Amino acid sequence: MPDDGAARAASTDPLAALATFLSIGAARDLLRTVTGEPTIAFADAQATAYAPGDLLTAHDDRVAGKRRKAAYVLSVTNGIASARYPAPRLIAGIR
Repeated sequence: MPDDGAARAASTDPLAALATFLSIGAARDLLRTVTGEPTIAFADAQATAYAPGDLLTAHDDRVAGKRRKAAYVLSVTNGIASARYPAPRLIAGIR
C-alpha cells in the first residue's frame, strides 16, 4: 500500500480506498475524536487473512518513519466466523 496520497488515489485496490477514506474529512475527524489525538494526519492499512487456528503473533507497532498515534483492527467475515474460528482481520496503524 503506498503512503503517497496521489499513488493511493490512483490505485484500484479496495484497501487503498479504505485507507484514503480514513485519512480525510469526517472519518479522520472521528478518529481524532475517538483517540484524543488531534494530530492524526494519515491512516495506514494492511489486510491479513486468518484461517481457523491462526493467531496474530507478538509484534511491535513502532515502525521507523511511521509516527503511529494509534492502531485499529477491523474484522470482516464471510459469515462463517465464530468464537472458535475468528474472522479475518484488517490490521493497521493511524498516524
